[in-house]
Amino acid sequence: MFEFHGWILVNLAPQGKQEDQLTTRINAIKNVIDEFSAIQSKVDIFYQQGKPFIRFDGRLNHYEGWVLKLFFAINKMTDGSEGILFIKDEDNPCLNSQFRVWQMMNGEVLSGDMTFFPDKYNSHHNNLQIA
Repeated sequence: MFEFHGWILVNLAPQGKQEDQLTTRINAIKNVIDEFSAIQSKVDIFYQQGKPFIRFDGRLNHYEGWVLKLFFAINKMTDGSEGILFIKDEDNPCLNSQFRVWQMMNGEVLSGDMTFFPDKYNSHHNNLQIA
C-alpha cells in the first residue's frame, strides 16, 4: 500500500504586490492539480484566516509519483510556502514500511525518516496541554 498525508500553506517570499501574485499562483496551482485529474485521492485548496492552504491525502494500492511531483511543483511556484508531506510505501523495501517526511520551507524541500516519536505518550515529559 501507498499512503500519504500532507498540507501546504501557500505563500510567496516578500516582494511587491503579493496579493495579485498569490492569486495568479493559486490559479497556476489549480491548473497543475487539474493535470492530475485522474487521481483518486483528495486534493483541495481552502482558505483559513485569509491564507490559502492545500491539503492532500490518500491510500492507494501502489506508489504514485504524482504526489511528490505535485509537492515539488508547488514549492517551485511559491518560494515562501511551508508544508509537510508524510509518505509510507509498503512496497519499497528501503523505507521499511516507515513514514518518510518531506518538509517544504523557504523554497527548499528537505526529507528524512520519522524516528522521533516515542513508544507511548507520557504526560510527565510533554508540555502540551490536552483539553
